[in-house]
This record gives sequence, structure tokens and C-alpha cells, in this order.
Amino acid sequence: MKDLEKKEVTNEVFCEHAAQNIRLKTSYVFPPDIFPDTLPRINKRSCSHVLDCNLMDKDSCEYLLKSQ
Repeated sequence: MKDLEKKEVTNEVFCEHAAQNIRLKTSYVFPPDIFPDTLPRINKRSCSHVLDCNLMDKDSCEYLLKSQ
């Protein structure tokens, strides 16, 4: 059985580094149906403009760190 993965936009904020609005996306993993009482897990979080920050030598997104 496979776990079900779902991605959704969880927040939109203005980022000073990218100088525009960014979308923060969260990827959830839902357990198989045989475990009905198990809650979904957060698999990863990502920013829509991560490459902009990487080009400016910003290692991590301050908004992703705040949302954890």
C-alpha cells in the first residue's frame, strides 16, 4: 500500500529578498486506509522563489522557518 501525498499552498506573503509575493507550499503524507486514526504528516515545505534566495546566498527561507 502506498501513502497518499498531497501538496497545497498554505500561505502567501511578501518577501523582501525576492521583492515580490511568494507562495509557501506544504506537502502532506496521508497514511493508508488501514490506519484510520493516524494523522497526516508534513513531508516538506517549500517556497515558490527558492532559487532567487539561493542566488543571493540566502541559505533558508525565513518564512519557512517561522511556519514550523
